[in-house]
Parts: sequence; structure tokens; C-alpha cells
Amino acid sequence: MDIYCSKCAEPWDNDCIHDEVEARRDNGDTEATYKRVAREFQVKGCMALATAYGLAEGDCEAAANESDSTRALLASVAYEMLGDDMDGAASMLDDYFYAHNL
Repeated sequence: MDIYCSKCAEPWDNDCIHDEVEARRDNGDTEATYKRVAREFQVKGCMALATAYGLAEGDCEAAANESDSTRALLASVAYEMLGDDMDGAASMLDDYFYAHNL
């Protein structure tokens, strides 16, 4: 299931968090954990995945349209409500977006 950037609403597979942790550890960050990277993703959006996916400043910008803005806002709310439960947030968002054709 996908998780969504809270800034631009870009969908990311939940495994991207694991990819980022591995990339950071390969670069010497011994404190990289799933929990830490997941929280950064919730706050910073796509830019929390910069190491694994080669993102540069400006690659994650504000949502381009009203539908994406709604997705980004709903992602933020789901992350706030469910905290560390990224699987739960992904499931909640998937169910909501499917039910409302977003």
C-alpha cells in the first residue's frame, strides 16, 4: 500500500521507508531507524527520502491541484492520528481514497 507525501501528495510504497533507512546506514548514519525516517516522512514529505532516491531541494513542492492538496492534507491528518503506525495510515488512506474516488 502507498503512503502519501504530506506536502505534494506523491504516493510512495511503504517500503520506501526501509530503503531510506538502508541507504542512510550505508552512508554511515548508525542512528537511522524505521521509526525515525517514518516520522521525518510525515513531517518533511518526500524530502525525507532524499538519500535513497536522490531527491534534491525543490523536488517536493506544494500540491499542484485541489485533489492533490486534499490528499496531502488527509495524509497529514492520518499520520497525526496514527503516529508510528504507517501501515495503519496507508490502509486508512487507501480505504478513504477508494471510497471517495480520490
